[in-house]
Amino acid sequence: MFSMTVWIFIVVGLLTYLAFKPRKRTINLPGPWALPFVGSMLEIEPRMYLTLHKWSKKYGPMCKFQIGAGPSTVLIADPIIAKEMLSLDPFVGRATVKEFTLFEGENIGLINAEGKIWADQRRFTVRQLRDFGFGKSSMESMIMEEVNEMKDRLLAYKGRPIDDIKNMLSLAMLNSLWSIVAGTRYSQDDPKLRELARQITGAFDEAAKAGAVLVLAPWLKHIIPGLIGYTSIRRTMRGLVDFVSKTIKEHKETVQEESPRDFIDVYLNEIKRTADVTSSFHGENAERQLIAAVADLFQAGTDSMSSTLNWALLYLLKLPEVQRKLQAEIKAVTGNSRPVSFSDRPKMPYSLAVINEVLRKAAPPFGVPHRVLVDTEYKGVFFPKDTGIMINLYYIHSDPKLWGDPENFRPERFLTSDEKGLEKTENLNPFLIGRRQCPGETLAKDTIFLFLTNLVQKFNILADPNSPEPDLEPAVSFIVQSKPYQVVFQERKD
Repeated sequence: MFSMTVWIFIVVGLLTYLAFKPRKRTINLPGPWALPFVGSMLEIEPRMYLTLHKWSKKYGPMCKFQIGAGPSTVLIADPIIAKEMLSLDPFVGRATVKEFTLFEGENIGLINAEGKIWADQRRFTVRQLRDFGFGKSSMESMIMEEVNEMKDRLLAYKGRPIDDIKNMLSLAMLNSLWSIVAGTRYSQDDPKLRELARQITGAFDEAAKAGAVLVLAPWLKHIIPGLIGYTSIRRTMRGLVDFVSKTIKEHKETVQEESPRDFIDVYLNEIKRTADVTSSFHGENAERQLIAAVADLFQAGTDSMSSTLNWALLYLLKLPEVQRKLQAEIKAVTGNSRPVSFSDRPKMPYSLAVINEVLRKAAPPFGVPHRVLVDTEYKGVFFPKDTGIMINLYYIHSDPKLWGDPENFRPERFLTSDEKGLEKTENLNPFLIGRRQCPGETLAKDTIFLFLTNLVQKFNILADPNSPEPDLEPAVSFIVQSKPYQVVFQERKD
């Protein structure tokens, strides 16, 4: 049994150690309380973006919070700070949950890679997609194939209500991307296209279901993987890898270096001619990089474009005066005697303003989180290595100081005073900003423009009179998703 003297020495020694041991610097920012093991998780609502909005409103343009027992995340709610930070070297890392990556724990591809791998992959992808037709007739013709099939499918309904317009849009977006990436176009009824769509949406759905548990207690995947959703996530990821791998194998058997047909062909040619052993296009891992890049293009592009168009149709359905003004501009430019084309954009500022307003109201509420690569300081605040950085786009896009009346859907806010052009603004950032800005931004904007204007030229977008009135209140979801709604596409005669 220890004597009192021994206990005194133990206590004094412990207090001395605690008093003089080196203290780890912390992030000197306000934020919600963080409990051991769960952090600020208990405060988060099902619509997480509303919680983040509340925190930014309460704690200011930079605040911190913690999810689980991992590093803190700094939440940025100011567009100027966001633009500056995300352009600095220490802030271009990528925060990931390894269980959600395509190849578990491997930060490769376009979304999750860092350093030289990320820089090389991004530079190559942007260049090749641009060369394949950003703003050129070849890209326009690919997108218009999907627009025309969409119009035909909607005409076949003959004015009957449609209850799965989001799914129809998703298939069209996926098919458009697939023709660019893999050189193949399917009918929207083709089982292969629907299987690819199932794999992509399944990856999102399974990650959303299992997210909280795997962030808080990732070790549970070794004990009860099925119960916490880990098994489903990995099965879905393997299915997506298998689908893309099969397509790449088919390309390897037929690729011709002098006449590449699509993005996959160009990438395979780059692998073949790369001799630099330090390049991510060299060696046995190069094909894994290609698989990840293709999967990233689909995962990042399909849902965001279809969700934006889905919201655009819902707003036009609810706001007929906006729809009529949009149709009037389209008719003034095209005479309704031909489809809308890329070349019409400079003459269609209101159409572009409508798209901007939809993006402001319904874009992803926060970008993919960044990670601090090294201990650093910014504006007098210390950021330890591995701190997460999240941009609160939902707050920025609904800040009254920036927009005046953010609750209203008012495309005119983006127009010049004479309504003949677009005002430049740095406050709208649906594709994020800085060095990790979305590489598919131009493609997404082009696709949304051609789909929306050509559908509105052909149809009146109406509510189904025999169904409940559609609701602009978002569904209970991790992101800003619309509730399901019934819509009627009435063919226009004028």
